[in-house]
Amino acid sequence: MPCSIILRGYTRCEEIMGDKRVGLKINILELLLLLFVGLKLTGHITWSWWWVLAPMWIPIAIASMLVIIFFIAGGTLNEIKRRVERRAESAPRSKEDPHPSRRIDPVIIHRADDSPPDC
Repeated sequence: MPCSIILRGYTRCEEIMGDKRVGLKINILELLLLLFVGLKLTGHITWSWWWVLAPMWIPIAIASMLVIIFFIAGGTLNEIKRRVERRAESAPRSKEDPHPSRRIDPVIIHRADDSPPDC
């Protein structure tokens, strides 16, 4: 017997598991599912079985949609990253200037009494 009662008032299971209590844990969706199935089988509700079993399939459908959205978003972000990298690789670079975006264009400054250069 795994849970036989011993003299001190504890069960052998409680001795093995420490102070943790073993109990039935049920969440609200499982409770609703049991309630809906019971009401359907006793004839108190005339819903379709799809709606009776909704507490079971709706969370699965929501989780599936979220996974699909994350895969699509992740693939889109990776594609954008690849396009940016390809664009950076295909941009023309001169050999003497490894960073063309940091290049500063020279500005010609001349005095007021000088005539502007002919272009």
